[in-house]
Amino acid sequence: MHYIPLNTIGEKELLSVCEVDNFSDLISIIPSKFKVNNSLGIGPPLSEMDIERALEALSDENIDGSISFIGRGIYDHFIPKAVDFISNRSEFYTAYTPYQAEVSQGTLQYLYEYQSMICELSGMDIANASLYDGASALAEACFLALSISNKSTILYSATVCEHLIKVMKTYLSGQKVDLVEIPEKNGITDLSFLETYLDDLSAVIIQSPNKYGLIENWENSKNKLIHSEALLIASGDPLSLAVLKSPGECGADIYTGDGQSLGNPMN
Repeated sequence: MHYIPLNTIGEKELLSVCEVDNFSDLISIIPSKFKVNNSLGIGPPLSEMDIERALEALSDENIDGSISFIGRGIYDHFIPKAVDFISNRSEFYTAYTPYQAEVSQGTLQYLYEYQSMICELSGMDIANASLYDGASALAEACFLALSISNKSTILYSATVCEHLIKVMKTYLSGQKVDLVEIPEKNGITDLSFLETYLDDLSAVIIQSPNKYGLIENWENSKNKLIHSEALLIASGDPLSLAVLKSPGECGADIYTGDGQSLGNPMN
């Protein structure tokens, strides 16, 4: 149901129909003893997110088993109600490329806005628009790195989410490429391992936050590659970039992520 707020003109029209001059006259029929003349104690206005959190705090007093601790790149996040409303408009129903630009101005506009905002978040110069999921994006990033470097080894951290690695290996199964796992140390990528593979290295994949929810150091990862032509592929949750140093600032060559957290619930 649409929410239509009452503006000044609408209020005057309603009062006119009721043949009264103001709101006080409208409720004058109510005896004074039933009217509340002091503050209701409901506090100041709240933002949409704060209201939802306040209501969730009340509901959390009930026994509930819906809290998810799955992790592995799937995290609970706030979704503004406007997202559902906007995405239900017919202009946004499809993610496919607008082949007829003259009848797809709305689609072209939101693709431009999306790419611009991803560039702002990631610190990268350009962004595509886009692949179906973060796993496919990571696999395509590997193809890009291989075509640029003409080298055949890709290192990926043991702290990268398993589903990303499985999709990447499926994509690259027909390629002449060596996929080597970088060991972890205390839940973080052991960057000392890179020194062994610098000569024939095409790319290094580091995810942050990683599968444990820990923050990796993309900047240190790039510094380890300073004497190599290898590319740093940074993977991560775009929402985290609102508070963390962007991959572009850290020197990453390619950034990949999953847009699910930008408006879709966990699934």
